[in-house]
Amino acid sequence: MHLLIAALLGIILAFIGSIPVAGPLAVLVVDRSVSGRRAEGLFIAFGGALAEAVVAFGVALLFPLLFALSHTVVAVSRIAGASLVGLIGLLLLIYPEVIKRPPTTRRSGSFLTGLVLSGVNPTLLATWTVVVATLHAHGLMGRSAAVAVFFGLGVGAGVAGWFALLVLLSGAARDFLQGERRTRTVRVLGLVLVCAAGYLFFRSMREAGMVA
Repeated sequence: MHLLIAALLGIILAFIGSIPVAGPLAVLVVDRSVSGRRAEGLFIAFGGALAEAVVAFGVALLFPLLFALSHTVVAVSRIAGASLVGLIGLLLLIYPEVIKRPPTTRRSGSFLTGLVLSGVNPTLLATWTVVVATLHAHGLMGRSAAVAVFFGLGVGAGVAGWFALLVLLSGAARDFLQGERRTRTVRVLGLVLVCAAGYLFFRSMREAGMVA
């Protein structure tokens, strides 16, 4: 029963947490989808889902160790993550063509892109540390390796499920988001990332007691 609950919590929390289309992975998936490369977008999403599942599994497995360091881990990860998101946002805002490249049939390349993009994002470590700590505080998750595995699998399924749905929804916007509209949309998403990074950075600094 604990394993099923862990998996369901992972699916629900990951699905809901992935909904805001304001992350680097989401930008890439949406761009591939509206340009007619839906399979490529899906494999990027699957790579990102695997990376997030591994992070969630690791946090759940090592929670007793991370708990003592949770404040430091969360603070450092949030600041580093905000900086990374801000840099990606600036890049998209100034040079939106950076995410355009010729279509490819190499699904492994798309999968690896998603895997790396999410794998190097330190925000995920902070996010899942907070989530796992909250679940433990409310007695909703055990501390066994099996629970961590099922939680990680649930997270991967939740992330993949949302992005698969996003790819399907983005397909309907393919004809509209072409040419200059697509460039403007990428710039807007870049601006959203910059604003989100600014907010996350300020919040992280404030929670760390570095600003009033």
